[in-house]
Amino acid sequence: MPKHILIMEDDVPLRTFFHQVLTHNNCDVAATGSRMDALYYIHNHDFDYLLFDIEVEDGNALDVIRECCEQGQNVIVITANEQYLTQCREMGVLAFVRKPVTATELIQLINSHGNPNNIRH
Repeated sequence: MPKHILIMEDDVPLRTFFHQVLTHNNCDVAATGSRMDALYYIHNHDFDYLLFDIEVEDGNALDVIRECCEQGQNVIVITANEQYLTQCREMGVLAFVRKPVTATELIQLINSHGNPNNIRH
C-alpha cells in the first residue's frame, strides 16, 4: 500500500526532486511551498508522513510543525537551519535532517517509518 506524504518546501527544484523521488518509490505525494496550503492539505487529507522545511514562502512553519506533532502526525523536518534542532526535538518530530538530502537518504527516512532514533543533524 502506498504511503501518503505531504511535502512543504518552498524551493521549487527541491520540492520537485522530493516529489519525483517519492512518487517513483510508490508514494502518493502532495506538495506545497506554503504554510497555508500545508494546513489546507492537513485538515482535508490523511497523510502517513509530513516532510517539512521550516522557513517557507509565507513565513516560519514552526507553528504548523508544533500543531502537527501535538496531533500525533509523523513529522520529518528537512532544513538547512540547524538552529531549530532543539525546538524540533522538544516538539517531537520524528527526524531532523539537514539539507542537502540525497534520494537514497529520502527513501531511507520514509522506509525507516520515522523512528525517533533517526533524529540527526
